[in-house]
Amino acid sequence: MKLNTASIRFRIAAVAGLAAASAILAAVAVVWSLSLAEDRIAGALASQRRLDLWSAVSARISDYTFVALDTAERGAAGNRRIEEARRGVDSAFSAVDNAVIEAIETAPTDGLKAASANRGRMLARLRAGFEVLDRQIGERMAEPNGAVADQIRGALNGFAVTFAPNLSAIMDDERRTGGRIQEEMRALRGRLTLAAAGAVALALALALWLFRAVARPLVVRLADLGRGAGAIGRGDLRARLSVTGRDELSLALAGFNRMAARLERREARVAADRSRLEQTIAERTADLRDANQRLAAVDAARRRFFTDVSHELRTPLTVILGECDLALRRPLREPGDPAGEALTTIRTRAQRLHRRVEDLLRVARSETGEIDLMIADTPVGGLIGEAAETVAALARRGGVSLSVDPGEGLAARADRDWMRQVTEGLLANAIRHTPSGGSVRVAARLEAGMVAIQVADTGAGIAEADLPRIFDRFYRGAGSEAGSGFGIGLALAKWVVERHKGSIAVTSATADGVDRPRGTTVTIRLPAVEPEGGRTA
Repeated sequence: MKLNTASIRFRIAAVAGLAAASAILAAVAVVWSLSLAEDRIAGALASQRRLDLWSAVSARISDYTFVALDTAERGAAGNRRIEEARRGVDSAFSAVDNAVIEAIETAPTDGLKAASANRGRMLARLRAGFEVLDRQIGERMAEPNGAVADQIRGALNGFAVTFAPNLSAIMDDERRTGGRIQEEMRALRGRLTLAAAGAVALALALALWLFRAVARPLVVRLADLGRGAGAIGRGDLRARLSVTGRDELSLALAGFNRMAARLERREARVAADRSRLEQTIAERTADLRDANQRLAAVDAARRRFFTDVSHELRTPLTVILGECDLALRRPLREPGDPAGEALTTIRTRAQRLHRRVEDLLRVARSETGEIDLMIADTPVGGLIGEAAETVAALARRGGVSLSVDPGEGLAARADRDWMRQVTEGLLANAIRHTPSGGSVRVAARLEAGMVAIQVADTGAGIAEADLPRIFDRFYRGAGSEAGSGFGIGLALAKWVVERHKGSIAVTSATADGVDRPRGTTVTIRLPAVEPEGGRTA
């Protein structure tokens, strides 16, 4: 497998294997070197210990010689000292003998074993010579003549002639053995130094090869990947990476290129969609601008229409009101003259129409489309009475009974004309939704500082699902009849009542219940006027 197509996992495994093999070889070499060094050190220590033991033998022999001569000169009184000196020599010979036996057993080569055995034989001859000397000295010490000292001295000289050269030869051989061991240790150190230098060189070469063959290509490609990601992040979706292999990183680079290509295509589609959207928005904006211009023109025409209609109606209404006032100032020929009553009705209707015309004119002049209210202390009884009078004819035509309970002395802070119109609209709606034979009742009462005006009917009621939305503009319930719905009436009534700082509520039932009959009740609450001399109850 070529390097540029080898798996990164394979490369990492190869690197790990080489590292493990190197570590194992190094460990084996260290253990082997330590074993050799330990053997050499043990041999050197054993040789030195044997030299010390041979020196001890020489010292014990010297002590024995000194004691023997001294005893010979003093007589038999020194036999105990000779015995002690003999035991010292025997002990020294035994220690050397044990050391020689150990050297024979632990010798790593046959040559070393033979050398140790030769030293053992020499040790035996030396020990035998000492035993002969000891017997001779013992025999001489037992003789009664006075030439014992000279005889012992002669025996010692004879022993020294053979013992000293042999002991010197043995110790020289031990020293040569120690020297050879030291030479071997120096040679081992040299070999280990060369091996360590070779291992360092091999490790450096392996590290250089790993860097050139594994690490540097990975680092270079990762740097390319980072630069490509940075280019994509800056919006350069045309950035691509060079893919030179088939390993895991190469697959990742190829995936990056595919992702960049998809992003580029998606960006192109988004740009095209954005261009089309901007074009569509521009077209719709132009359409909206044209529509706004048309609406502005229509609104201007509406305001002009309201203004023109208001001006056109104000002039004849002013004339009608003036003529009615003049006619009503003339003394009537008969009390209850129908002409006078007609003039009064005409004047009342003309005044109401004049007020509505003024409202239209104010709407036309207002930028907000709102109507200014003229809030004043308003008697509630007269207000609901006028509203009931206005819809009385509608109730008669529908066969609906209309009753009024105006309350006594109740007054509210309200715009009389607007509240009369709201009450009139509620009554008209109630009458239209009440079948023939039913009833509609309007009543006023005082509730916690508020004047409550209730319009109740016995009609079909409003479905519970429709109640939350009956005050929405143009909303019609599922059961509403075409042309007769609440529609804008309740929405306008709510707006006017809330402008009075009041509230409006609707309760309804579509079937007779235990605590509430079928029908709809609309309740308007307006701020009450405190009567003179105290608060409202």
